[in-house]
Amino acid sequence: MIRLCLISGILLFSCLGARPANATRLSGTATGAEGKVIRVQRFDDLISFRRILADADTIGPDGTFDLEFFLPSTAYVRLSIDYHSNEILLEPGQSYSLRITDSARDLNGPGRNPFLDPPLLEYAVTDASKHPLMAAMDTLNQRYDAEVLRMFRKLSGPGRTMPSDSLRERFGAGLDISDPFLALSIRYRIGTLDDMLRSAGRAELFIRYFAGQPILYQHPDYMEFFNSFFSRYLTHVSRKIPLGELAYRVNEEKSYASVLDLLGRDSLLRSEPIRELVLLRNLREMFYTPEFVPEAVIDILNQLKRTTRIPEHRRIAENLSYRLLQMREGNHPPALTFLTPSGDSLNVAELRGKYVYLQFWTSDCGVCAADMTAMDALHERFSADVAFIGVSMDLEPAVFQSFLKTQGHAWPLVYSGGDMELIDALNIRSFPTYLLLDREGKVLSYPARGPADQTDVAFRRLLATERTPGQ
Repeated sequence: MIRLCLISGILLFSCLGARPANATRLSGTATGAEGKVIRVQRFDDLISFRRILADADTIGPDGTFDLEFFLPSTAYVRLSIDYHSNEILLEPGQSYSLRITDSARDLNGPGRNPFLDPPLLEYAVTDASKHPLMAAMDTLNQRYDAEVLRMFRKLSGPGRTMPSDSLRERFGAGLDISDPFLALSIRYRIGTLDDMLRSAGRAELFIRYFAGQPILYQHPDYMEFFNSFFSRYLTHVSRKIPLGELAYRVNEEKSYASVLDLLGRDSLLRSEPIRELVLLRNLREMFYTPEFVPEAVIDILNQLKRTTRIPEHRRIAENLSYRLLQMREGNHPPALTFLTPSGDSLNVAELRGKYVYLQFWTSDCGVCAADMTAMDALHERFSADVAFIGVSMDLEPAVFQSFLKTQGHAWPLVYSGGDMELIDALNIRSFPTYLLLDREGKVLSYPARGPADQTDVAFRRLLATERTPGQ
């Protein structure tokens, strides 16, 4: 099978990929998307929700594609072509045949933000009879959505009891509930409704759904319930964990063992694996809560990563670190290598010694084009110390080349290669987006202010600080 190679952050060429053992396979047709890249991503864990690329392929001239990848457990994965995306439930080691029916609509019309209004990748599973779990989960989703709607129409109040047994029967009617994945999905969908209705006290719900049971790290419905149940638990919910004392142990003591000991005061957190996972669940919220020093939160996260005896927790901690720090000031960004109009490579890492100011733009973005004029003025004043680069995030190279014919700038316009992985890595959610790197290639500001937003003042101050150290 031919797969795309990711080189320095952009898709440069195809290469022969080895098949993973016991591979899960997605193949089929995507008429109208010939020559585009189709990607499949999965969550590496269900606390950080960091997505990782499982496989990518270029759709052939006949509209066919073939993806093969390792899937550790039954999971929802994201299938995407350009900005079109959708989720699909897959089981490890199985093969699926798809017909993608809509992947070529115009995404970049005036005023449309594909991040805020993402187009759906519509598909049909042509061998659905071979995958009964997929059909059963579709039925469960419909029944669950209908129950949520019915529940809110009744405006159920606190203390209302819910007949879980009858609901379990309704959810599972006509389905093979001997399937462990489906049975657990039904159980924890009911748990979510129990929690929403407050049909029992928090301690009772904990005993019913978590106490004395294994943690199902990879089951989406278990983890969705877990994340909801323990949302803001350490900062707003638990009465046994004073916020001020928690902040002191994080900010001043900087001791993971001390924090874990404090959490043990809560009777729901007596189990160390649960306690540690609840801490992981809440560390991101603490990172953005004013009572906590972000660097101290990261210190606790690093201590957890080094000392935990649970491999899943170590992976979650690593993913949380990545998501919280990847584009934070003082850290290196992902590899940034782009194509010049002549087809050469421009590696941003080779520009060290200068500040680097990057604009990520698309050809149909009017604000982006207007900002380029402001960047011309900045370049004229600061080019001795700052390298200016405009990075086209257009999906089609022909669109980029056509745009170049209307432009004339003293600083380079380059092409990202239509790299959606880069958009994910930088968490770009609108255009234009700006990134400022320091002279060592580390993040100085992201998202940085635009060129017309007193950036000249910021540059003057930055350079003046260099000339007068310590001020």
